[in-house]
Amino acid sequence: MGLLPSTCSWVFLAVKPQEMKSVMDRLRCSPGSAVTTRIWISVAAGISSSTLLKMLSDGQLGRQLIRAMPNTAVLLKCGCVTYSTDIQDDSITRSFETLMKPLGLCVRVPEGQMNATCALSGSGIAFLLMALEALSDGGVKMGLPRALSSQLAAQTMMGAAQLALTAVEPPAILRERVSSPGGTTMAGLHALEKGAFRSVLIDAVEAATRKGEELSSSSLVNSNS
Repeated sequence: MGLLPSTCSWVFLAVKPQEMKSVMDRLRCSPGSAVTTRIWISVAAGISSSTLLKMLSDGQLGRQLIRAMPNTAVLLKCGCVTYSTDIQDDSITRSFETLMKPLGLCVRVPEGQMNATCALSGSGIAFLLMALEALSDGGVKMGLPRALSSQLAAQTMMGAAQLALTAVEPPAILRERVSSPGGTTMAGLHALEKGAFRSVLIDAVEAATRKGEELSSSSLVNSNS
């Protein structure tokens, strides 16, 4: 690891969770580490703010911390970034949100909600891609070519997301608008209900959240060892 310049006021900690402690130890030895007003931004999954703050404090690196979690869609500038921080200076949080805004949606949440937001918007990418893959498989089963089926599934999912983002009504009302009595959509929705579609998605978010909490607890134990 190179030296940390004293003029560097914002530092992103984009490392694997298991490498965070060793990285912090090396940063402490950097000549530029004495700048305690520096803002630290961690995007390491599963490490709580309390654990990160302890690492910063032990290394005499200050206590200005932002814990953030982007999802992979930020690569296309249509992602989500959730963050939590104890920083009281609004100018700092506004600067951070301005920095993140080109990547998509940026939302501040309480620390206690970080694992849930990581599960929903972070892991949720994988959940929705699995749903998209299943939609495409359904089209193929009904005789559509794979390329066309995948294209229609992806475009349909994007359209549904745009409808949800721009409409005033909740998703349930939007769904009702395309669910004619006795029609094809109602037949499909009935099949989804029989397969516990909604319950499975809820369970997936809960499972991912619990795993995040487990990783956070593990990181706290390891930081104290």
